[in-house]
Amino acid sequence: MLNRKSVIPYLVLSLVLLLSSARLAAAHDYWIEASSFWLQPGDRVLFYLRVGEYLSGQPAAFSLGRVIRFHIDNATRRFEVLPLQRDPAGMARLQESGLQVVSFENTPTYLELPAERFNSYLQAEGLEGILEARRQAGASDQPSKEAFSRCAKSLLWVGGDPPAEGDAALHNKPTGLTLELMPETNPYRMTAPAPLTVQLLHEGQPVSGALVMALNKSAPNEVQRAQSGADGRAEFNLRRSGLWLVKAVHMIPAAVADPEDWRSYWASLTFELPAGP
Repeated sequence: MLNRKSVIPYLVLSLVLLLSSARLAAAHDYWIEASSFWLQPGDRVLFYLRVGEYLSGQPAAFSLGRVIRFHIDNATRRFEVLPLQRDPAGMARLQESGLQVVSFENTPTYLELPAERFNSYLQAEGLEGILEARRQAGASDQPSKEAFSRCAKSLLWVGGDPPAEGDAALHNKPTGLTLELMPETNPYRMTAPAPLTVQLLHEGQPVSGALVMALNKSAPNEVQRAQSGADGRAEFNLRRSGLWLVKAVHMIPAAVADPEDWRSYWASLTFELPAGP
C-alpha cells in the first residue's frame, strides 16, 4: 500500500506528465529538420521529425507501421529514407548533386477536443470555414472528433558537379503528399532577402482561402501570414537567411461512415535559405 509520502511524488509526476501531454497536444506544427541542409555527394544526412511551435520542437512520435511515405526525390530517381524508428527518425546517403526533396506522410491520428479548444485552434489556423460550418450546424458548443495526418517536406542541397537537367523543375514538382506546399523558385538558387511564392495543393488541386504561414528560426515570432488565392498561391518576403518553415492546414468533412467529423492535413516545408553577398 502507498503511504502519504510516496503518494505525493507520484501525484506530482502525474501532474507534470499531464501538463506536458496537454502542451504537446496544443503544439500543432510538425516539420523535418535535417542534420545539415547543405551537403556534398556521398554525405550522410539524418532526419529529425519535430513537433512544437515557433520552430522550437520536441522529437515527434515515430512508428514505422504508420508511415505512408518517407522518401527522397532528386533529378534522376526516387529512393526510400532508411528508417531508424527513433530520434533521428531516418537516414540517407546522398550520392547525387543538386536539389533533394524529402517527403514524409503518416496515417491519421484520431483526436477529440473540447469545443472551446477546438474552436480556438480553428481560428488560429485560419479555418474560419469550419467554424462557420459548425455554427450553421448548431455544433459550436460540441466537442470535436477529428482525424489528422502530417504531410512534411524538406529541401536539401548537395553541391559538387552541376546537377542534371531535371533538377531545374524539381522544386515545384508534386511528390504525392496528400497536402503539399510547393515553392515556385528553388530556394537554393536564391539569396536573402528574396520573394517566394508557394502553392498549396490538396490531392493535386489548388487550395484557395487557406492561411499559409512562414517563419524563420532566427526570429520565429515574426510570423508572416498570407491567404492562398484561387490558384492556391501565397507570397512571402524572406528577409532572413537560415532555416525557414512554411506551413498550412486544410480540413474537410469526414466521410459519413467515419467515426470522426473532420479530416485534416497539416503541410510543412523546410529549407535553409542562403545569405546574400
